[in-house]
Amino acid sequence: DCLRLRATGAENTTFGRWDTTYVIGKVLNYTPDSISLTTKFELDGELVLENSRYCSRSLLDTFQVDAGVTDSLSVKYFLEKEDGYFDGELKYIPIYPEGLEQTEGQFHSLQGDTSLVLSFDTVFNDVTIYARADILEVIEDEISNLIHYKYSCNEQLASKLKALLSEQMITQSKGNKFNNKNEVERVIRLLLRNQKEEGLWGWWKSSKESSLWISLHVLEALAQAKELGYRVNIDEGQIADLLVWELESPEKVDNKLRALHILKMLDSRVNFPIYIDRIEKVETMNMNELFRLIELKQLCGLNPEVDTINSFRKETIFGNLYFTDDSVSRYFFTNEIQNTLIAYRILRSDSTVDHSFELQRIRNYLIENRTHGSWLNTFETSKIIETILPELLGSDRKVSHPVLSFSGSIEKTVVEFPFEMKVSAMDTISVIKQGDFPVYLTAYSHYWNQTPKVKKSEFEISTKFDNSNNNILKAGEPIKLIASVKVLKDADYILINIPIPAGCSYGNKSSSSYHEVHREYFRNETAIFCENLRAGDYEFVVELIPRYTGRYTVNPAKIEMMYFPTFNANNDIKKVIIR
Repeated sequence: DCLRLRATGAENTTFGRWDTTYVIGKVLNYTPDSISLTTKFELDGELVLENSRYCSRSLLDTFQVDAGVTDSLSVKYFLEKEDGYFDGELKYIPIYPEGLEQTEGQFHSLQGDTSLVLSFDTVFNDVTIYARADILEVIEDEISNLIHYKYSCNEQLASKLKALLSEQMITQSKGNKFNNKNEVERVIRLLLRNQKEEGLWGWWKSSKESSLWISLHVLEALAQAKELGYRVNIDEGQIADLLVWELESPEKVDNKLRALHILKMLDSRVNFPIYIDRIEKVETMNMNELFRLIELKQLCGLNPEVDTINSFRKETIFGNLYFTDDSVSRYFFTNEIQNTLIAYRILRSDSTVDHSFELQRIRNYLIENRTHGSWLNTFETSKIIETILPELLGSDRKVSHPVLSFSGSIEKTVVEFPFEMKVSAMDTISVIKQGDFPVYLTAYSHYWNQTPKVKKSEFEISTKFDNSNNNILKAGEPIKLIASVKVLKDADYILINIPIPAGCSYGNKSSSSYHEVHREYFRNETAIFCENLRAGDYEFVVELIPRYTGRYTVNPAKIEMMYFPTFNANNDIKKVIIR
């Protein structure tokens, strides 16, 4: 009990032969006498350093560690005395690979009798082919993705809550026990904690202003939870008062429609026909607003003319249905998918005609648009799931299974689904699908690009250390990692990832830019969220304290639109020395 031992070193590093860190072991003697002892370092179970000597007050040991090729290292520092006394500490150092993870893939919705040829980019070692013949299994995949999504803004928390509730409905429909109730309650608590004083929600808890589309999304999720028996305490009267005031102000039609949808969902005592009549007198109403107005009138029992939406109806080459006015919306919540989902709900609520065949063709369209093996973003995914899940759970899905035949490099006939196999990227495979029921086929490869190139698009991003000479940092001296961002076109809901050197810890964690609404600090990077960035130049600062000498890799910084992730940019890999 008179000796204290501690091992310290870089908490994370990056893969690459260039990367090193130094691990320090320290022994403290609190007794008045010198003690004879032996100190040892083990790396991945192998002895790498041993010293026998006397310790009067303290001892220090250090040795250099190279990153290696595994995903972690174990470092053990311990002391032994001749009388058998032993003390030690074991630490695991995670290793983050150098570069950027990228996914390349293709998704095919095979309708009726059809065929196609699969070929792959030969830069990959292998490709996973996965086929399903049940749309519900595709939905379960997407639910899992939402539940395990990394970030937690209010939209993503609401999407996660909707996914959990959908998982509960699917699980219970199969007669199984739902085991995620604690997680549902946790997400509900987080959403209620993030509610603003006036009663609504912003993108993040720290957002300066509330957002009606996010508030509607959150309240939908909380209402679903309440309907399934979960306890949800919100002041509905406060929200209603705020929204009625919003309706009386000269707000845009878009905001008035969202406010009325929330009020209807809260079953507020509002004269809906009067407000709807005012909105109908607006001459300039886009397709999304028109569809939401029709849906609102249905909810209020005002019997709108449903056939109005048919003038926007289109078909894909597969005969699947969607709704568009051929304009390209820059808002992800008023795009073609969202408009088609509103049309789906309108047709489903129309009791004058049986729209089951049309609804099936819309569902097929939504699956057809899962081109890269997933939908566009968390909001879109959650809205699709909550919209089409009732029909999937309520329909008789017992149909004859299709047949999938592979030929060429692989000869195989598949009649049982789901089906998965790995093939070489060098293979060329012909696929023939027979049967009326659709098959959903994905072919994809995950790979880590160790040498990513600088990418510029609607964004540009670069990083630098202030007061450093050729990226040489001095241990113990605070330093700032500055990310410079150029935005060429106005953009909303931006995520900026700024990796940090493994030999550094964080300094002051306060936000440094007026333009950001939230930060999350991870072991290997800082994630910064911006609600709006107009065209222009910006700087974001991460304060660091270099602690462990060595040589480290800093992965590329990246900027992307969270809800349109194909719009992204990154800089190059950097090397850093801490002395």
